[in-house]
Amino acid sequence: MKDWQNESSRMGDVYAHGYCNIATAQSVQESGFFVTRNPLAIKPLFVETTENWSHSSTPTKMKKYVIHRAFNEWKDDIENAMLNQRAWVFQERAMSPRTLYFGRNQIYWECSSSRASEAWPSLRLLLTGLKYVYHSNIETMKENLEDADIRLHWWSELVRTYSKTRITVETDRLIALAGMAKSLGLGLGLGMEQLYLAGLWRKDLMLQLLWSIGHSSKRFGIRPERYIAPTWSWASVRGEIWWLNLDPIFYFATLVDAKVTPITSDIFGQITSGFIKIRGPLVKGLILNAPALRDHLPDFSLDQLVEADFDTLEYIDLKEIYCLPIIAKSGYASRLQRLRMAPKPTLTNNVNIHGLMLVPTGRIASEFKRCGKFLCFGKKTILFRKALKRFGESAETSGLPFEEREKGNEFIVTII
Repeated sequence: MKDWQNESSRMGDVYAHGYCNIATAQSVQESGFFVTRNPLAIKPLFVETTENWSHSSTPTKMKKYVIHRAFNEWKDDIENAMLNQRAWVFQERAMSPRTLYFGRNQIYWECSSSRASEAWPSLRLLLTGLKYVYHSNIETMKENLEDADIRLHWWSELVRTYSKTRITVETDRLIALAGMAKSLGLGLGLGMEQLYLAGLWRKDLMLQLLWSIGHSSKRFGIRPERYIAPTWSWASVRGEIWWLNLDPIFYFATLVDAKVTPITSDIFGQITSGFIKIRGPLVKGLILNAPALRDHLPDFSLDQLVEADFDTLEYIDLKEIYCLPIIAKSGYASRLQRLRMAPKPTLTNNVNIHGLMLVPTGRIASEFKRCGKFLCFGKKTILFRKALKRFGESAETSGLPFEEREKGNEFIVTII
């Protein structure tokens, strides 16, 4: 087991330093690299035609040809191939400089600058494909080390695509992406041991915490029985991960501390535990699926103010929820206008508040698990801020680490 943990963490280097990777994109029913095929099926079809010209009564033979295949078969044969739906293949495909695929009917080529096939041997599709996105963005980030937008967008797109892949052993979820994470850290010149936290980056952690399960038919994720990552990490849930394009004008919360404990010395591999400590305002209430119940319960109903986005179905029933706002985002102002705004957001209709939904672990008062994220927008943001203030002044805060600061009452919470 120890040998596997050590060697698996090096797989990214193996593929990144290879000259050409050879892969089979056959289905399960087909075996090996070589299958029976008709070589004429991939060649252009030439058709002899004749035409009559106005100045001549004699038909003139003309040679025309029709290509009977389009390059969109790349999607069916390569992108949708069972091989490329596997999580371990994701970084193998992205990091290897060149890949030669043996498909059902022909051989395909992919590198960081082009794609080609036997039917289209000279075709070059620049600015597309996983390899191009990976290699070109590494270079772009090296030139723009301090641009958080580039870092966030690139990593969020990789994680979104990776989260759609299939993995046989759930505990491999982080280590199967370790090679790409290491290359990002090296590309940015980061002190990786201090900055990589269970699939997220400490440098942009407060924004990266605002992930959610994707907008597909599978609206809720599944949390595996075996421990993979802390609940604040996308890796703790099986499902398609999304991040919104967030450009905050104000941070409600700040990071106090963060730590993960890896099984080996490799911080990018499997972990046994992790936590983050955040300082920020809180409000407690109920998220109700049955609106008719609201009039019969004395507790504050949060779903009157926020749109709740639960990570898994286990939290969809009636629960006592804590909301921790993370950022405020302007809905309509241009980026230049946002940069000129005051440190505190003006609570008007064009301000959105994004944050985390938490449930107590029951072990100690200040320890929570993430159960989802929320959005508060429009005029409801004013009411939400008032609810934060009331909760900070109430007796319900007993046992929670509490600080009275210039910008309002705040708590220090630990999320595991």
